[in-house]
Amino acid sequence: MITNVHERATLSDSFEFMGSWWLPENATSQVPGIIRFEPSRRLSLTLLGRIDSYSPAAVLGSCQGVPCTLLQARYAGETTEMGQFGRLKLHGEKLLIGAHFESAQAAQFFKWKINFPELAAWHGGHPLHETFHNALGVEQGEVLDFTFKRPPSFHARMPPLNAALRIEHGFLYEVGEDFRCKHRADVHVIPDDKQDLHWFLNTTISLQALLSLLIGCAIHPIEILAFQTDQEEELKPIRIYVPDIFPRGAAAEGALRLHFETIRHSFDDIVREWFEIFDTHRSIYEALLGVMFNPESYLDAQFLALVQGLEGFHRREFPDLYVPSGEFEGFYRELVGGLPKRIPPNLRSALADRLKYGNEYSLRRRLTELVKGLPESIGERFHKKPLEFVSEVVELRNRLVHFPVGDKLTVFDRQMLFVLTLKVRALLTILLMKRLRVPNEAILAAAKFASFGI
Repeated sequence: MITNVHERATLSDSFEFMGSWWLPENATSQVPGIIRFEPSRRLSLTLLGRIDSYSPAAVLGSCQGVPCTLLQARYAGETTEMGQFGRLKLHGEKLLIGAHFESAQAAQFFKWKINFPELAAWHGGHPLHETFHNALGVEQGEVLDFTFKRPPSFHARMPPLNAALRIEHGFLYEVGEDFRCKHRADVHVIPDDKQDLHWFLNTTISLQALLSLLIGCAIHPIEILAFQTDQEEELKPIRIYVPDIFPRGAAAEGALRLHFETIRHSFDDIVREWFEIFDTHRSIYEALLGVMFNPESYLDAQFLALVQGLEGFHRREFPDLYVPSGEFEGFYRELVGGLPKRIPPNLRSALADRLKYGNEYSLRRRLTELVKGLPESIGERFHKKPLEFVSEVVELRNRLVHFPVGDKLTVFDRQMLFVLTLKVRALLTILLMKRLRVPNEAILAAAKFASFGI
């Protein structure tokens, strides 16, 4: 547990700092308190006294002389102990160390620098090399040389956001009881005009989702630095702390992992496409990322979420009506009017509701079109008989959704569920990659090393 605010805690560290806290409108009424951060849980402030609000937009503080801002706080409980001041506990959404802001909207920045640990090796390879050699006169008899060849940086535009993206590589070393060298890669997000905290957080979440999809594993930022000017050396960066947006879990089995070299010349287009579809396809990639970031969740839930993601993808990318909507309205009225009059009212109403969606393609047809639309070399990788695969998915999905009373999945059924979940996840991943204009050769190369249960 880190207790020194001057120590550069990361987003994977737990820390607690003692300080004084107050509301922006009442700086003369300061209360001692402890701010605590736990990456996978929450951000909390325990005040040894009370302030005039149970849900302040901002609480300002000073910890060991460093200004701090807790944003979007909410009441989490209080206690009163005999002979002592009452304690008020607040949970917060965001902690900014290095400056005071009266609200999230007031926190305006020129750029953010985000460090994703997995990005260094994926984007930059292994540029750090070690060499041992003998050296006369050196007490230990050996000298260790380090060579760092900086990988090229990457630049891209994000037109929907009116912003630029830059990836830069660096070299860090720590001298203490042990000597440590580390290669790191930082993502710089630079909007054309200053943006507030919410804009940067949403962009960070989007980049986290994109990189997780491409790298094939759940990645988390380990450090977020915010700058209020375009000159980094003129102002110390503000450190941003938020609890994990996505849960931390074990690596998902059988995920497709793209190698950066296979998409190097397409990466600019991939980034641009991602931000084009980020809002329209949110439910689709969230279904995929929900499985990727939480692979230990129930297998039934994973399978159903992924199948729903495939259905949603088809809705957005393909025509999905048997006849035009106007023409179907006439058919619908005839169908409802033709129901036998002896049908009970509640059943008639239920049938009428179901017929409203009768013009939409069935799940079987949607999956068939998606699978047949894949290049043969990719489609055959995860199933030799596409139509058989579609039937297996549809039948299992219907069985799980409309589970007959007393029906139980056998050991064989569970094995089938596991295998189909891997394949459905692979199919959704491939479809999203193709939508992002990832080259077929890169997808096929990734598929060769993925396990789909075959």
